[in-house]
Amino acid sequence: MSAVRGTRRIALLVGGLALVGVTVATVTVARASQRWGPHGRMDDDEKGRAGPDSARVAGLLASLGTSDPLVCELIGDQIGNFWSDAGRFGIGSFADAPAASQPAKDSLHGRVSDPKAIAVLTAGLDAANPCVRRVAAKLLGRSRVETTALVQLLSSPQARVREAAAYALGAEDRKEARLELERVLKARSGPEAAMAAWTLGDIGDVASLPALVAALSTDDKRTRYAAAHAIGNLHDLEVAPPALVAAARSSDPVLRRIAAQSLADIHDPATLEVLIELVGVDDPRVRLSVVEALGNIGSAKAAQALLKAAKDPIVEVRRAAVEALGEIAKNQ
Repeated sequence: MSAVRGTRRIALLVGGLALVGVTVATVTVARASQRWGPHGRMDDDEKGRAGPDSARVAGLLASLGTSDPLVCELIGDQIGNFWSDAGRFGIGSFADAPAASQPAKDSLHGRVSDPKAIAVLTAGLDAANPCVRRVAAKLLGRSRVETTALVQLLSSPQARVREAAAYALGAEDRKEARLELERVLKARSGPEAAMAAWTLGDIGDVASLPALVAALSTDDKRTRYAAAHAIGNLHDLEVAPPALVAAARSSDPVLRRIAAQSLADIHDPATLEVLIELVGVDDPRVRLSVVEALGNIGSAKAAQALLKAAKDPIVEVRRAAVEALGEIAKNQ
C-alpha cells in the first residue's frame, strides 16, 4: 500500500470513528525519563519527616518475618510510596482505629537517621527471609546512610548481602554508585549481577549503556532480563542498541517481551520495522506500549499494523491504535 493510499485510508478510518463518537486525541508518549518513576514523591515534605527509631524498625522486621508472605510483600511494595495524610485528622479512618497508627505509618515513610536503626537495617540485609531482606534494603536505601557505606556492602562475603546492597542503592537516586554497580555487573554473576543491572536502570544514567548491553549476552537469564529492562529506563536514550533489537527477536519469549517493552520506551524511528513486528506480541501491556511508540514515531509505514491493532481484544490497545492512526494522519 502506498503512503498516499495509506494516508487516505487512515483519514477515512479516523473520520468514521469520529462519526460514531470516538474522539482521536493528540497523545505524546512520554520517555521513561519524563515519567514519574517508581520513587516519585513529594521530596521536600518527606525529607523533613522523622524516620522510625531502632525499636520500630526492629519490631517491623520481626513482625514481617512471622507474617504471611503475601502481607510482607504488600507492605514492602508500599514503603516509599506517598500516601494521603488525611488520616492525621481521622478522615477516612474507622472511628475505633488506634490513634497511634498514623504517626507510626508516617515515621516509616520518613528517612531513617537513627544510627541504631541503621545498624538494625544493615543486619537485616542478611535475614533468611527474602521479604524481610527486601524491606530492610528498601528502608536502608532510603535512609540517611552514606552511599559509600552501601557501596562497601557490595563487597560483603555474603552473597545475599551483596544482592540486598545493590537493591538498597536502587531505592534512591544514588548516581555516585554507578561505577561500582557496573563493576558488580561485570565481575559477578547470578542474583548479584541481575540486581546490579536493575539498579543501574533505576538510576537511569545513559553512561551505563555499554555495561548493560554487554550483560545482554551473559549466560544468566535473570541478568539478561534485568539488563534488557534497564536499558529501557535509561534517561535520554534515543538510539536503541542493536543488541536490544536482537533481544526483541530472541527465541526466549520472556526476553523478547522485556526487550520489546524497552524498544517501545525508546521509540527510536530506526526500530520501526521491529516495532511493527511486535504489534502482535502476546503480552497486552507490551502491545499497548508498542502501539503508543508507533504513534509517537508517526510513520505511515505502520498504518497496516495499527489498523490490525485497532481490532485488538484489549480496549486500551484499540484506543491507542486509533490515537496512533490519528497522529500519523496529522503528520502526512
